[in-house]
Parts: sequence; C-alpha cells; structure tokens
Amino acid sequence: MRAALPDDVLFKVFDNLRLRKLIRAGLVCRQWRAVMYTHPTFWRDMDLFSDSPAAVDCFLVRLHASKTGRIFVNIDLPEDSPQIDLVLFSLRGHFHRLENAAFRLPEKKARVLFDTLKRPAPVLTELSILFLNVYMTASPCLDKRFLYRNVEGLVAFPHDIFNGSAPSLRNVTLSNVMLPRKTVAAFRDVHGICLTAHSCVPLPPHLLRKHFPALQQVLLCGESIFVVEGQDGNYAFPATFRELIIEGPFDTGSLKPIEAIIRRIPRISIFSPTKYDFNFLCDVNDGSSLHLRISYGDIPQPQIYIDIVNAHSRFERRYVEEVPREKEDRLHIPEILRAYEGEENWQDHVTELSVSQRLWGNENVSRWIPNLPNLRVLVVLLDGEGPFRLPSAKLNTPCLESVVLVTPLRTHILPAERVMEILEKGLTFIPSDTRLELAEGVKVVGAVDNVASVVKVSRPEPPPWIWT
Repeated sequence: MRAALPDDVLFKVFDNLRLRKLIRAGLVCRQWRAVMYTHPTFWRDMDLFSDSPAAVDCFLVRLHASKTGRIFVNIDLPEDSPQIDLVLFSLRGHFHRLENAAFRLPEKKARVLFDTLKRPAPVLTELSILFLNVYMTASPCLDKRFLYRNVEGLVAFPHDIFNGSAPSLRNVTLSNVMLPRKTVAAFRDVHGICLTAHSCVPLPPHLLRKHFPALQQVLLCGESIFVVEGQDGNYAFPATFRELIIEGPFDTGSLKPIEAIIRRIPRISIFSPTKYDFNFLCDVNDGSSLHLRISYGDIPQPQIYIDIVNAHSRFERRYVEEVPREKEDRLHIPEILRAYEGEENWQDHVTELSVSQRLWGNENVSRWIPNLPNLRVLVVLLDGEGPFRLPSAKLNTPCLESVVLVTPLRTHILPAERVMEILEKGLTFIPSDTRLELAEGVKVVGAVDNVASVVKVSRPEPPPWIWT
C-alpha cells in the first residue's frame, strides 16, 4: 500500500494550485479534501457570480471552511433571486473577519444588504456597493441650484452601517447611492471615496465633509456631474482633501458652482472624453512657473498624459486622453493643449518640461512644444525602442540648466552618440553650463561633449495614489 503524503507537504503542494484545480484535487480522498478545506486558496478570496444551487452551496462551504481567517468577498448577482437573501444572511456571523467586501446587486435587495451590514467590521479596509436598475431624476430650484431632496431614484444609504464601527475602512465605492443627512460614523477614517452612477453623479461637498472628515481623494464617474446644495461657504472639502479625479463627464463646466474650491484642490485628474473648462481648472497667469509633463501609456488603451504642475503652489492638474490605435501615427494635439493655445504667453511660465521619447518626435506635439523661452530643465523619458524620434522643430532653450534622462526600465544603456543626437538635434543650442543628469538605471557608454558635467540623480518617486 502506498504511503500517504504528510499534511504539511500536501499543503505546500496545494500552494501551486489555483482554485478550480484545488477543488478537483480535493476529490481524490478524504485526506486531500481535509487539507483543501484548510488552504487559503480555497477560502480566502470568495467570488459568487451565479445564483445556481451548486454555486451558492460551494460559496457556503468555503465560507464555513474559512473559520477564523480574514476573507475577501465579492458577490455579483445582478438578477433578483431568493438565493441572494440566503448568501447575505450567511455573512452576518463573519463580519469580524471581513477584510474586503464588494456587492453588485439589484436595487430591490438594498434593504436586505443594509440589514446585513449592520454588524461591526473591525478589519474591513475596502467596501464597494453597486445597485443595478436604478434610474435617477433631479430638478433644480428657482435659482437653478440642485437640492438633495429633489434627487429621486437613488438608493438611500443608511447612517448606521457597520453599527458605526469600521476603524480600518479606508476606501469606499458607492454606485447609484444617496448619502444620508445623519453622519455615517463608520466613514470617519475613510481616505478615498468613489461616487458613480449610470447617468448623473450628484456631488454634495457639504455631506462629504460631514461623513468623511479624513477624506483625501474623491473619484467621480458618470455621464455628468452636478453640485447639490449649499452656499459657497458650505462647499469646502475636508482640510485633509488633496485630490479630485473626474472620469467620464462630457463637461467640467458643471463644477462651476464650486469654482473657488476647485482652484484650491492640490491635484485634479481628468480622463477623456471630458471637455475642459480651462479657465477655472488651471490659472497660469499668476506669476508662478509651470512644470509640464507629456508622457505616453499603452495599457490597456493608448493614452496621452498631460501633467501641469504649478511650481509655486505645487498644485497639479492631470489630463488623460485615449488615442485610438489606428490614429497613433497621426496623433492629434490633446484637447487641454488646444485650450492652452488660447492663453496668451502661457509658454513663458514653463520652466520644466518632461516629455516621453515616443511623443517628442510626434509632429503635432513637437510643433507645439518648441517656444519655451524660460525652460530650465528638460526631462526625457526613455520609453521607446530603436532610434530616438527627434522633434520636427528644435527646442528654443537659452536658459537651459540641465537635461535629465530617466527610464521606466531597470537598466537602459545608451551610446554617447545617441545622447549627443538628443542634445544637438533636439535643442536649438546648449548653454555652456548645462548639466546632463542620468537617473538611476541609465548608463551612457562613451564621452559626452558640449555639456558642463554628467551627474547621477535618484529616480523621482511618483506621488501616492489611492485609486489606481
């Protein structure tokens, strides 16, 4: 008779199996099934995408097998079904172990879900709630201000969720939900909130300040956004607030009622297809200098990133536009750059330019860049392969102090001839005291002429993002 594998050895073997194969392995014998029940792959990440009896039974078995371990739960059941009540009821005794929870349910199950969420959740860090089949309507008052009480169709969110106790909760996503008047005590330590809706997203700054005193970041996703309630003094975000992300609306002009507040937000990121109200999103005529960053990303869809940083206030505005793959070779000038073209003498404020290697040679972008008379620092991101695509027009750089070469790769070896090509064919001329700075991972082989010195600099750390 064959000797059985010890449980600890079998446990390590199961480390290499995904859930489906792990369950099949559990059918071999009683010992393998017992070890399978104790393995985190079986019980830690629990997804439920079907209300079939077999799927629900498997979910309940895995929930029971988790015993005292922390769990991640994702329940995605868009169709109304009595099985939803059974699954939510089974979770009630496990909220003390729930670390991450996501629910995507029909609007009819809102009351059942909220009854389930009345238990304390001491280790919960992320919560996502999305209700389907919700149709919102809103009507303004006589003075064209929107009142929250005039918003109809959204699901009313309870103030007593988690019995007021979720000390580890940091990120919350709410879709098609209306915040309550009473303070939600469980949200006191939340740092990031994502508000989404199928159509319009109501933005109540006064309620965000009330419910989320530690709020740092807001992500708004929807076809349009409108600000609800309050006078100018009631529109202030919490003192900790530092970033607003807007994704999807066709016009940022809908944020006009909080224009004064928008100007004071340290970071704003806007994703296409948004049309920009340039005048109040970023004011360049305040005597301060600007850092302009133009980079390129292709995962999952080609995108252009335009970052404008006010060097005086350190406020940052990011604009992201998708590029259809069939148009990559004839890239258009991004909308935000077109908006800038209408601002007289704004190029005079640009003191630092960071440009992606893959974009610098683009005819439209390079036609727009050259006239930067006060440029002091040029940062080139080496993110392309093959020969460096040089701009069709050279940069006018009479004040240039340093050229910085950075790379997203761990190592990037450049021959000195390639570096000189970047400098001599990309710049009008090189001032005698210009430095060449090489970020960590960039190595130049050979001697580089016409620069005062070549120095190593540390790779700049990107600012922290709560939502990725």
